[in-house]
Amino acid sequence: LRALRALRFRDGLEPLVRIYRESVDPEVRRAVVETVGDIGTPEAGLFLVEVVKDDPVFRDLAAYRLREIGSPALAPIIEEQAALSTGVIQAAFLSATERGRLQG
Repeated sequence: LRALRALRFRDGLEPLVRIYRESVDPEVRRAVVETVGDIGTPEAGLFLVEVVKDDPVFRDLAAYRLREIGSPALAPIIEEQAALSTGVIQAAFLSATERGRLQG
């Protein structure tokens, strides 16, 4: 897991996403979500949007990491996803903007 967390740089995003998609180990997947959040680019944010939509286990963590990224470039995407979603998925997207850090 330490090796995964060492990939906290822009070029580390692609291998991290691949590892997340191929792994069934929840600790590996958690480490990937956390590390992608540390990368902090809009591209990393798009991956976290995917996790919020598709992974109930790590939905809240991905929403938290989206909020921490705080990229104004992600605000329209997150707002659109919130509008298209319902229930817990919508709530997770709304929580990603709750501190107003994504407001452009």
